[in-house]
Amino acid sequence: MKLKYLAIALASLALCFNAEAQDFRLGGKIDVSGNWITGAMVERGTRVLPHTGISGGITAEYEFDDNFVIAAEVIYSGKGYSDITDIINTDLSKSSLLYRMDCGYLQVPLLFGYKVDESGKCTLSIGPEFGYLLYAKQYTRANNQKGNVVNIKEWFKPFSCSLALQARYMFLDNLGVEIKFDWGLTRCFKDQFYKELFLKNNTHNIGVQLGLVFNFEL
Repeated sequence: MKLKYLAIALASLALCFNAEAQDFRLGGKIDVSGNWITGAMVERGTRVLPHTGISGGITAEYEFDDNFVIAAEVIYSGKGYSDITDIINTDLSKSSLLYRMDCGYLQVPLLFGYKVDESGKCTLSIGPEFGYLLYAKQYTRANNQKGNVVNIKEWFKPFSCSLALQARYMFLDNLGVEIKFDWGLTRCFKDQFYKELFLKNNTHNIGVQLGLVFNFEL
């Protein structure tokens, strides 16, 4: 199912760019990401851990000026958060409860970039990032025992919008590194479900990605 979404998005990207071959680049990226949900950090007072994982997908870039570029991406991104609660039992022994929320999104950033150096290797970009929820699961485990997994996709809004900031440096013609930060502009949870976990519906996805990018000039 995820491959189907990626194939549809790739075809859409190809139709969106009507450009000469030397100005258009198609490539890919793979990132290590750390993600949080803002309401979780505020309302759950235990040790909060970022949701870490791998994200990646395809990229399309059009250079319409020596300094300005516009780029679109279609990426799979895992989001969510984890926390660990230390519990003192009635016999004064200690135990721990791990809670994790795993969400998968199909993300489509539309980024407007400016090349900040004369060589054109360093680009700073900003733009909206649209997301479609693929799945959402809740996972709990006590004292390293086998945990319980619950499908909570219905708790979430199916679409999201974020603001993305990105810095990229191409150390080779078609290979580089990038770091991206995205802050959710829309709330994650539907109003009727957020009370399951949070005191108020101030739940936004935020994330940081660090990874490799590669381009193929057409």
